[in-house]
Parts: sequence; C-alpha cells; structure tokens
Amino acid sequence: MPRQGRNLIRVFITKDGGKIKVHLATDYKIPVTLHWALSRTTPGEWLAPPASSIPPGSVIMDKAAETPFKAGSSSDPSSEVQSLDIEVNDDTFGGLTFVILSDGKWLKNNGSDFSIEFGGKKQIQKDVGDGKGTAKSLLDKIAKVESEAQKSFMHRFNIAADLIDQAKNAGHLGLAGMLVWMRFMATRQLIWNKNYNVKPREISKAQDRLTELLQNVYASYPQYREVVRMILSTVGRGGEGDVGQRIRDEILVIQSKNNCKGGMMEEWHQKLHNNTSPDDVVICQ
Repeated sequence: MPRQGRNLIRVFITKDGGKIKVHLATDYKIPVTLHWALSRTTPGEWLAPPASSIPPGSVIMDKAAETPFKAGSSSDPSSEVQSLDIEVNDDTFGGLTFVILSDGKWLKNNGSDFSIEFGGKKQIQKDVGDGKGTAKSLLDKIAKVESEAQKSFMHRFNIAADLIDQAKNAGHLGLAGMLVWMRFMATRQLIWNKNYNVKPREISKAQDRLTELLQNVYASYPQYREVVRMILSTVGRGGEGDVGQRIRDEILVIQSKNNCKGGMMEEWHQKLHNNTSPDDVVICQ
C-alpha cells in the first residue's frame, strides 16, 4: 500500500488458476501513468512484460510499458479513484516493478522503485519416502527418544549407549546416523538440559559407559574406525567414581580462593551441585 504525500496507491493481487491479476488504484486527482515491468528472480528487476499482459492504450518501451490509469474502477465506474488492471499469464514471473508518472514528475518509493511480489516462493512437496539409503529404523528410534534425551547429558549418553548395538548392526549408515545425532548435540542444535538436575558423577559415569562401548566397536570393527572416531570427538572422556564430582569440587575451590560468593556466583554454585556441564569450565576460566 504505497503512499505519496497525501495520495495513496493500493495494490491487490488475486490468483485465478494459473493467472495472476494485479489491481492498482489511486486517489490522485490528476492523470497518472504507471511505468512498469515484471520481475522473475530478483524483486525490483525490470523485465519487459509479454504482449498478453499489456493493457490496451499502453505504450511499449525497451524493458517496460507505460499504462495510464483510468477514472473510476471496474467495480464502481463512478468512484473518484483511478485504477488499472494487469493480467499475467506466465507463472515464471514473480513480481511487478513500477514507478508513477504524474504531471511530468516521477513518483517513487522514498527514491526507489516500487516492487510488489506476487507471492512466496513455491515449495516443492517431496514424498516422505521409504528411508532408502538411511538406517531408517534407528533414525526413527532416535527421533522417538529425543524428548527423553533432552533432560540431561546423563539421559542422552545412556540412551546413545543403548543404541550402539543397533547402530553397529546397521553398519556405516547406522553409525553415520549416530554421528549426526551426536554432532547436533555437540553444536547445541539439541537441548542439553531441560528441568532436570543430575549429579556430575552420574554424567561422567554415563559418558564413560558410552565411550567404552564406542571403544569396543573401534577395536573390533576396523572398517568403522573413522566414523567411530568422529562420534568420540563429540563426547567427553567421562570417568568412573569421583571424576565428575572432582571437576565440580575444583571449580568450587577456585571460587572460594577468589571470594566469588553471593548473587549470580552463589546461584552458579548451586547449579554445579546438580548439573555441571562442559560450559561451566569455560565460564570458570
């Protein structure tokens, strides 16, 4: 709905089958002419309109056409507006570019051409398919358990450990599916923690279980070593016993030595009790 001073230019787009109809109207009191062209790939592009789209009374130019507005509208000839209709039968065109010519002056959109798009980009609907070329059964299982894996690293690592055998039996495709899943986790495309408190030693124990299973696959199946190595790169080393707890305790020692108490630091202290993550090491540094 472009506006020039106190004058308004209205543009309406309608679609009827494969035809696109552009309806323009303005409340200018003096004669106005539409200097226009069509665009395909880039809004604001100037492409000569096909002859079938040029209304009677237009002047054809190099890469544009000039069409005068007519008094009244097609629905109400007695109205005080000026209007014109343009019909585009070629669906490869994506928009209309124009400026207004009135009384020898060019009227633009804050110094730029007006650009109207006919609609959003066409979306090609693809079939879901049968999962050929993927470990579909494993991927379906991963998608199903993701809501549980979001609770904490302990949950995610234990679930991943439970799926290692299925991934191994599916061969390269299964392990590739595990790699993508764990890579999404490592790059924070998946939720790390969701309203769940876990002791650090429980997280490190789950890590240790997962990495030990991956280590066994690496040792027993040389053909899978490259993809297993990449999976391992997304998971911390982990460890049994007090390994995870010791990380938390050492961070708390640093806090204590530097008198980092109260406020946000106190809240972080409480968070470390139940849900230490790799981010906490970076924060502490």
